[in-house]
Amino acid sequence: MTQQLQKHGKVKREKDYEVLLQQKEQLDHIESSVKDVHEITLHVSRLVEEQGHHIDNIEADVRETKYAVYAASEYVNKTVKYKKKVKWKKCRLWFCLLLILLLLGLALTLYFVLRP
Repeated sequence: MTQQLQKHGKVKREKDYEVLLQQKEQLDHIESSVKDVHEITLHVSRLVEEQGHHIDNIEADVRETKYAVYAASEYVNKTVKYKKKVKWKKCRLWFCLLLILLLLGLALTLYFVLRP
C-alpha cells in the first residue's frame, strides 16, 4: 500500500510538473506578446509624433493660404471698382470729345455762314 501511495504521489507530481511546464510556456507566450505590443505602441507613438509635425505644417500652410486668399479678394474688389471708374471716365471722355467736335462744327459752320 505504501508503494501504491508512493507511485500515486509520483504520478501526481509528474502531472503537476507537466501543468507547471504548460503554465510556464503560456506565461512565456504572454510575455512575448506583451513585448510585441510594447514595440508596436512605441512605433505608433513615434509615427504620431512625426505626423504631428506634418499636421502643424499643414495647419500653418492653411492659415497662410487663408490670408493670401483674403488679400487677393481685396485686390479683386479694388480692381472691379477701378474698372467701373475707368468705364465711366471713358464715357465722360467720349462725351466731352463729341461735345467739342459738335461745338467745333457749330463754330465752323457759324464762321462760314456769317462771314461777309
